[in-house]
Amino acid sequence: MEPRFLNHGDLNDMDKSANAQVVDAVMAATGGWPCLMDGFIRRVTAPEWQGVFNLTGLAEQMEEELLTNKDGVADAFLSGCGIDQVRYGQSLVQLALEFGDEPYEELCELAAGLSDYPELQDADPEDVRSSMDALVRCGVLVAVARPDAEGTESFVVTCDPVVAKLVANR
Repeated sequence: MEPRFLNHGDLNDMDKSANAQVVDAVMAATGGWPCLMDGFIRRVTAPEWQGVFNLTGLAEQMEEELLTNKDGVADAFLSGCGIDQVRYGQSLVQLALEFGDEPYEELCELAAGLSDYPELQDADPEDVRSSMDALVRCGVLVAVARPDAEGTESFVVTCDPVVAKLVANR
């Protein structure tokens, strides 16, 4: 994914450089999530940051604020990306973090039988599947096609890296 500010030249228009190190730091902090990318651009364009050219440091500061939930920014982001609105959202994200890279169907089946997740224990498998689908569509969970041992393509589910970092800190 190419960061939005490289397409529109926002940083170049402000005489700020978007070199590879800056892009890597911004992507580590924002994961490319539009609301986080826009927050970074707002910071860069804020009057107090005029003349500041250490964009890598600014991205790292933003990431630290997310990780420490400064001013509730991580909670707002996680709520806004759908975890709190999708039924079983918190539990399914935790499950994906715990069992990462499990085939989609196996993760859905596994969800119903784990005593560590009481919310999911008696859940209807179709409700779990619907919630998992919603989290994938929201970008919270990522389904990646991978061939199994027989060469049949299946989908494995992982958690978005930024979401994973923030949920782990909750």
